[in-house]
Amino acid sequence: MVREPAAEEELTLAKEQAISTILLSLESSSARVGALARQEIVHGRRIPPDEIIQRVEAVTREDMLALAQTHFTTESLAVGALGNLNGFAVDRSRLQM
Repeated sequence: MVREPAAEEELTLAKEQAISTILLSLESSSARVGALARQEIVHGRRIPPDEIIQRVEAVTREDMLALAQTHFTTESLAVGALGNLNGFAVDRSRLQM
């Protein structure tokens, strides 16, 4: 598979953004408490920031492609619109991929 540099750069930027968000959330006590509560409810344990960061860093382009192919299917596709659409109408058959 040929790798596009732009795709790799986008993945790197997304990882850096996620890691930055994790690290910044450690500075807010309310954000920390909320994260701890969610972790306990969802996973039944506290997940250390280092573990989360390692998992984010381990994500590959192939992981993202597999996720997209699994979840971004025509069956679950949705369109939302707001405002004056000037007669715009969506026929579901035109959304088939």
